[in-house]
Amino acid sequence: MLIPQLTFDNHQRGRQGVRSLGGASTSRGRHQRGACGWKGDLAVKYMILTFASQEHYQAMAGQPSSQPAWTAEDWAALGEFMRAFNQELLDSGELVETRGLSAPVHARRVRFKERTPVVTDGPYAEAEEVLAGYWVVECQSFDRATQIALRLGSCPGPERVRARAYADERLVDEHQPDFEG
Repeated sequence: MLIPQLTFDNHQRGRQGVRSLGGASTSRGRHQRGACGWKGDLAVKYMILTFASQEHYQAMAGQPSSQPAWTAEDWAALGEFMRAFNQELLDSGELVETRGLSAPVHARRVRFKERTPVVTDGPYAEAEEVLAGYWVVECQSFDRATQIALRLGSCPGPERVRARAYADERLVDEHQPDFEG
């Protein structure tokens, strides 16, 4: 239900404050921010991940599903919430990137069975949840990233979808780990 989620490029943040898709990640080191409550501290990037199933996507699009279709009002409320949520993160300087992903029917899964690649076109089992979208935020702490993710709990939508919605958050590791030490 929380549909709106990683690659970075080497360009400076643009006027809008969001990086475009591209190559290697960058780190900006020490920053001064006002609205997000930190100044001069080292910022850390976190990824907030949201999930949905093919069935959710079908209901949102009004296609045949075991779930009732979303109403125009449901869609409008979701769009307004996401616009405002993203704008607040952009204004605070915490938004690095956000993307929504297309329905699982447009995906492929690559697995290896006895060292032989097996490619499966979507959709997958209708109840299986897959990555639906993400935000990369840069903020002072894991607690702040959690506060941001918790705000997604007020995302509007049909109650049957909201009751099952969740988000994961993970630290973005921007350097190669030292596996020898």
